[in-house]
Amino acid sequence: MPDKTETERLFNELHSQMMTLATSLLHDADEADDAVSEVFVRLVDGTLHQPLERTEAYLMIAVHNQCLDRIRRLSLREKIRRHLTLATPSLTPVETEWQREADR
Repeated sequence: MPDKTETERLFNELHSQMMTLATSLLHDADEADDAVSEVFVRLVDGTLHQPLERTEAYLMIAVHNQCLDRIRRLSLREKIRRHLTLATPSLTPVETEWQREADR
């Protein structure tokens, strides 16, 4: 886990580049900010281990991977939503009236 000074240095040096990369992949500034923030949170809490060499490249790859994970999750959510929508078709007003008549 890097010390606070090193983390601040990395943040100040790389945040703009990381945001550019994340925004280009996600096409959403808020999602990009969340992805970059997640990488720094993981760096600070020790779940993302900082290598001794090429730290900048490593963090850029971490942002790239975080974005891909977000894209996969969003894609899966969309597929599930689409599937559920197809599995439960909405009734037209005529079908609704017909169903009411059948229920009597």
